[in-house]
Amino acid sequence: MKRLLSSIVGISLLATGAQSVVAAEQYGDIGVNAKLEEMGANVRLAYAEFSVAKEGGYSTMKTVFFKDVGNKQLGSHWVPGDPRGQGVTDVFYVTDTVDGLANCGDGCTIDSVTTTSQINQGMAEWDAIGCTSLPIVNAGALGMDLGYVQFLVGTGGGSGSYFPGVTHGGWLPWEFFEAIGGPGGGNNILGVTFTFNWINADGSPSDVNGDGKADTAFREIYMNNNFAWEIGNDMGSDAYDIVAVMNHEQGHSLSQGHFGEISLNPKGKLIISPKNGDNVMLAAIGSNQVFEGFHGSDEGGHCSIWATWPLK
Repeated sequence: MKRLLSSIVGISLLATGAQSVVAAEQYGDIGVNAKLEEMGANVRLAYAEFSVAKEGGYSTMKTVFFKDVGNKQLGSHWVPGDPRGQGVTDVFYVTDTVDGLANCGDGCTIDSVTTTSQINQGMAEWDAIGCTSLPIVNAGALGMDLGYVQFLVGTGGGSGSYFPGVTHGGWLPWEFFEAIGGPGGGNNILGVTFTFNWINADGSPSDVNGDGKADTAFREIYMNNNFAWEIGNDMGSDAYDIVAVMNHEQGHSLSQGHFGEISLNPKGKLIISPKNGDNVMLAAIGSNQVFEGFHGSDEGGHCSIWATWPLK
């Protein structure tokens, strides 16, 4: 079970074109989706998007991590009023407070009340973008171990039930990120967002509203407690700003893809293009980076996805 997702989060991010990732099935996703099929589940794991630390490299990612040259949209999206989910036109999110303690280095932790507040701040920032009336609704901070991916990997997640919206699954240990990303994942992945799609009777991704995108069933966000975290940049290069990384992952939960390209040169150095680190949806995040508002590509991507909601 430990290595079920390694090919999904590692190899499946090697893609070109408008999408940040390609279907996991193309890369031999035998583990997770086979398990879901055995369980009779009506969802399948489509792909994962993660942010990496600028200060690191990720040798398991071959040469190119991802390249986005299209409309900054993921190939999966929510369906307005989808009866298989909540049957509403709001995007609801929940927060797991059981895994809500964030490591801040040298034995200190940031409590779950504070991390939940940071999560809420991030979602409120996305909700405040003025081109759309999309309601992003806080469905509560729950004192229970949430996380379908955790359950499938065998690292927690309670009974394995999922929330048909966005789940903030909390801060998980190094072992979880090694399991999902392969060797090096625990030392380089800051956060990850998983997308699950609804499927048809034959197992193919459904598209009930004919928008050319697979129908999102739910998404889950996890943060890596192998790193030290902070609020703002009081600790400088010793920790990562929660909101800066969380805003990025929340962008994925709202169907937005990465912006730009990240790769390794022959000497293993991380190359980021464009180098402008202000855009939230750039996938490499520095330890001195803080959230100072959304920029053109962030807002443009969000508006292109949500401006016509709930019509499509």
